[in-house]
Amino acid sequence: MNRKAFTLIELLVVIAIIAILAAILFPVFAQAKEAAKKASSISNVKQNATATIMYAGDYDDVLPFALTPNSANNPSTGNPWRRTGGMATPAGWVSNARYIPAEDAQGFASSVDPYRKNYDLLTLTGATVIREPSYLITAAEYDAGKGRLKTPGLTMNGLLHAYNMGQIEQVSKVPLYWYGVGKQNIEGVAVPMPRLRCSGTGPCVFNPGGYPQAGLTSGNGDEWNVWSPLAVHSGVMVYAHTDTSAKARRVGVGGGNGTTDPFTAYTADGRPSVAARCVLPGTTAAYLCYFRPDL
Repeated sequence: MNRKAFTLIELLVVIAIIAILAAILFPVFAQAKEAAKKASSISNVKQNATATIMYAGDYDDVLPFALTPNSANNPSTGNPWRRTGGMATPAGWVSNARYIPAEDAQGFASSVDPYRKNYDLLTLTGATVIREPSYLITAAEYDAGKGRLKTPGLTMNGLLHAYNMGQIEQVSKVPLYWYGVGKQNIEGVAVPMPRLRCSGTGPCVFNPGGYPQAGLTSGNGDEWNVWSPLAVHSGVMVYAHTDTSAKARRVGVGGGNGTTDPFTAYTADGRPSVAARCVLPGTTAAYLCYFRPDL
């Protein structure tokens, strides 16, 4: 009786062919998946920018708050803005000494929502989700807010905090939104990045020739702290500009001059370590070049 069967050599050849095909196709599939995520991010930042410009149109061309008000301080004697911690998103999912619903409702994440109509547009697709520190939101507060909190990864250019659209020099170049906390989402909280250094008194707004707020006499006019690799999709960052155009630009290569990459140096894992700042001649308040409204 004759029996037909694979020889050992034939079986090994088939296995080798399958392995070669897998080695060729798997990276292609991964690239296609990452390209789809990048396209989703570009679409999301553009929709957020469009919603924000619609908001500004209803408020005399003034952009929303990147910082939230501090109702505990008198504007004339104390700092009326909360500089750190961001804003609970949506407003009211948690309430404590730092996250006060009436304050958070005035921040960009919630105030623009009637125009955006979907908090999920703030989320960076495929990014990890991190929690706020326990001293800001406890585990019990997280558990109580489950089902309501969102996971924002999108950040607003804080130099545009309460800024008038008519004063922006180049609307097609100044970023309005980007994923400024890197490749991650923050559970229940949205933040501006960079943010104005509002540690003085009274109103706080970008000032090309000086500090954003009264009482400041030294240092920079803004603050930033990106604690995750900046490139969110295959070496690029996604931005939406104040004309609602959206683009993906390469970051993390170092040597940036502030016009194509906000940062000039990065750590080995891709976190920015040095920012490119600009200052007008005869003044002392420096701001991140890439995000200045007078770019």
